[in-house]
Amino acid sequence: MIYHNGNVYEGHWKRNLMEGKGKMTFCNGNVYEGDWKRNLMEGFGKLTFSSGMIYEGEWKDNLADGKGKLSRNNQEIFQGDWKRNKIEGKGKMKYPNGDIYEGNW
Repeated sequence: MIYHNGNVYEGHWKRNLMEGKGKMTFCNGNVYEGDWKRNLMEGFGKLTFSSGMIYEGEWKDNLADGKGKLSRNNQEIFQGDWKRNKIEGKGKMKYPNGDIYEGNW
């Protein structure tokens, strides 16, 4: 499906909705590959940002929600709990200067 805004979806459909496994290439260069439910990123998936940043983990209602990992240049930046696109709960953050924080957020 090619949308009027330039987004392109390839994948499974159910009752005219994106449902199951699929890939969305967004017009801004971001690419999501993973689970869809009722036209929303829901379940497990990987979002590769045009900047090179990657979030891989659980999704709910188009938001990072659950266990997930954020990385850049194949280096993990944060791994842990996410709630509605924000780091929340337990996790481990690696900073560019080499410092590491592991604990509650």
